[in-house]
Amino acid sequence: MQYVSLTFCTLSCPDVPDTAKPASLDYVGKLLKSRKAKLVCGDFRQLENSESKISTSNMLSVFLCFTVLVTVNCELLLTTNPETVLPGVTTKMDIRCSLGPNSQEVSRVMVMQLEKVNGIHIRPLASMTTGEDAKLDTQFPPNKATVTGLLTSDPKACFIQLTLANPDAEDAGEYLCVMSVLDRSYLLERFDVRGNVNATNPDDIEATTLVIQELKTLQRQIKEISERCQSSCTGSSGSASSSGDTAPFVAFTAYPAARRDFHRGTLLFDSDLVNVGGAYDPSRSIFTAPVNGTYVFTAAISTDDFKTITELKHNGDTVAQLATVSDDQASNSVVLELEGGDRVWLEGVYQSSNVTLYADKDTIFSGYLLHAS
Repeated sequence: MQYVSLTFCTLSCPDVPDTAKPASLDYVGKLLKSRKAKLVCGDFRQLENSESKISTSNMLSVFLCFTVLVTVNCELLLTTNPETVLPGVTTKMDIRCSLGPNSQEVSRVMVMQLEKVNGIHIRPLASMTTGEDAKLDTQFPPNKATVTGLLTSDPKACFIQLTLANPDAEDAGEYLCVMSVLDRSYLLERFDVRGNVNATNPDDIEATTLVIQELKTLQRQIKEISERCQSSCTGSSGSASSSGDTAPFVAFTAYPAARRDFHRGTLLFDSDLVNVGGAYDPSRSIFTAPVNGTYVFTAAISTDDFKTITELKHNGDTVAQLATVSDDQASNSVVLELEGGDRVWLEGVYQSSNVTLYADKDTIFSGYLLHAS
């Protein structure tokens, strides 16, 4: 980070009458050249004392400012936990301001402030000054807000944290962290950083809850199928063979192993929770039907901001579609008649901007053989 340091110079010329003191640079140059005046220079920490020395009617004061570009390593961090608020579900939210590891040029932290940004208006929330405890700078409802902080001689250990109980949609938005520090030259500098907290619409929460319930039901069914398969393979192979039922048990559930950018093309579901029969290839994220039959497939896509469209493909043909809007989750299910060797996968086909595809159980791809034909 760069800042501009200002140094002042005062031109003192007590022998020049008040009526002959035009404030022009040419005139200043002549005074300096004739040695009838002198420059008294310093930094702005000395400004108050310098003014008291030269503020007489027999002195001409001309302030000349010179800019000096200085590089200062100051990594300011603003973290929020959680990053997304679920009204009625989230019990607390922490907003923390601190210095990062790349702040070698900071000698001491003097002031730390947390503020809420609302358009062009900025609302002070909490602050902490050297020698004082952290305090709230605005009126909160009872038991709504608490503030903690620490200012020590070690800048990297300094922090201020605001905790809000039961945050709602009004607590979401943009936050501002402001810090005043002394650099290695003991010049006072000011830095700031901003961060955002998102809020999920209650209607979206209800829809997401329903999707999660559906996925849990599907996972339970897949687990039961897996257990029946293991029981059949270990103790009922003779009976199955005698009845002529040689259809394999086929079921899988997969999800992304990590968050990654949503993209056009085959979406990667590289972590398989269940893969009975081995028909799903997690490295290619493609299911290949082992036998002719009726299959059931379910998919859920969860993303952050902006719009996405995902399609369920059967041998390249679109058989189902999932669309998400801002910080949304979409799901769909389909029953397909497949022949042995047919392939099924999920493919991203549209994104309105850079979008993150959530991982773990938020985004999932499942399927199983209902019956062989």
